[in-house]
Amino acid sequence: MKDLINTAPLLLHAGADIDQVVKAMIKRRVSSALIYDKHRVVVGIVTERDILRKIALLDLDRKLSRIVDESLFMTDEDENQTTSTIDAAKEERIKMMAKVVCICKGITLGRIMKGIEGCDTVADVNRKVGTGSGGCAGERCGPRLVTILRKLREAKEAKKK
Repeated sequence: MKDLINTAPLLLHAGADIDQVVKAMIKRRVSSALIYDKHRVVVGIVTERDILRKIALLDLDRKLSRIVDESLFMTDEDENQTTSTIDAAKEERIKMMAKVVCICKGITLGRIMKGIEGCDTVADVNRKVGTGSGGCAGERCGPRLVTILRKLREAKEAKKK
C-alpha cells in the first residue's frame, strides 16, 4: 500500500482557474488535486473525471443552446418530415431534440420544448414538465433550463421588433 500513496499531493487554491488545475495535473502527472481555501484548509478535491464531466456538460450546453435557437424557428412541416428527406442540419436538430436534458428523470429537450409554452421561470418548467424533481433536485438540468428560457425570451423579443 505504501507504493500507492502520494506523499506530495498537488495542492491548489480554490480561486485557481480550471486551466491552471489541468496544467498543474498534467505537469505533475497526477489524476487529482486537493483544493484549499484562504486559511490553507482543504475544502475539496478535483479529479480528472470532474474536469471531463465539466467539459462534456459545457459542450452539451453549447449544442443545446444552438439547437434551441434553431428549434424556435422550426415549422410543423419540418417536424413532420421523415429523416430520409431532411438535410443533415435538420437531422442533427431532430437528434438533439431527443437528447436528455434532465438526466435523473430522462426528460428530453423535445419534451421540454413542447411543454415550456407559458413558462417564465425554471420553477414553472419544473412543475409543468417534471424536471428538477429527480435525485439531483435540478442541480444538473437547472442551468440548462435557464439557458433555454433565456433563448426563448430573446426570440420573443426579437419577434416583437
